[in-house]
Amino acid sequence: KQTAGATDNLSNNDFLNMFLTELKYQDPTKPMDADKMLDSTLKMSTISSNQKMVKGIDNINKKLDTFGNASKGLVSGDNVQFIREWFEVDFFKITIKSTKENTVSKWQIHTKGGEFRRWYGNNENILHWENDGQNLIDFGRSSGLGLNFCQPTITWSAISSSNFSARYINHSFFGGGGSAITNINKNNIYYILAYSNCIITSKLFKIISPTLNFDVNNIKRLPVVFPKENSIKEQIDMLTKKNIDISKEEWDSRETSWDFAQNELLRILHDEFLI
Repeated sequence: KQTAGATDNLSNNDFLNMFLTELKYQDPTKPMDADKMLDSTLKMSTISSNQKMVKGIDNINKKLDTFGNASKGLVSGDNVQFIREWFEVDFFKITIKSTKENTVSKWQIHTKGGEFRRWYGNNENILHWENDGQNLIDFGRSSGLGLNFCQPTITWSAISSSNFSARYINHSFFGGGGSAITNINKNNIYYILAYSNCIITSKLFKIISPTLNFDVNNIKRLPVVFPKENSIKEQIDMLTKKNIDISKEEWDSRETSWDFAQNELLRILHDEFLI
């Protein structure tokens, strides 16, 4: 039973227990409704409680920007000229798995944001990166060219009418609607991705950034809580990787994915036939 005022507070253990429960039982392709699950536990809708929460958030030392660099990414200055959907060009001129040391192909994968989707997906665009980006440099109106691209990164859609949704990307540029956090320690990236997608963080985002725009400067303020026991973090990392795999499998079942191999109905019929 909760005492008066208890709904304004949530201990680290309470948070981590809810965090772990959500990761265990949610369908990665249909995430839980944060409002429905939390409204019976937390009452943060009043102005006064929101003000207390914002003040508490600002007093926490460990913010998201201490674990990586959040930025808007590359802004081409002319998407018509430099951005395409991947199926519009010769596929063999696209580098699907670029690295920081190898971005020589004419077209590179480019993440722009897209619809509400967690864990993996919305991989639809490519960037005209001829002569290692010299075309963008010569254009003179592009920005963000010096960022660290084509590495394990957490990205999100900068504008959304839905809840915040973060995705794992690698070998990709980003920007023009898809902001991201780069330079994350490889030991923390899966935990921070899961943390960004959990239901409590969705509530915090509505307080930190109560608009349709998930601005980079607001995202940097998100407080990050790590479990004291490494075994809990390892379990969260494992569940996150599983969610990424499930979400990738679902994304690749669409013909609009460059990794599409077989129609999902045909695959199911084939599997049933083998059984």
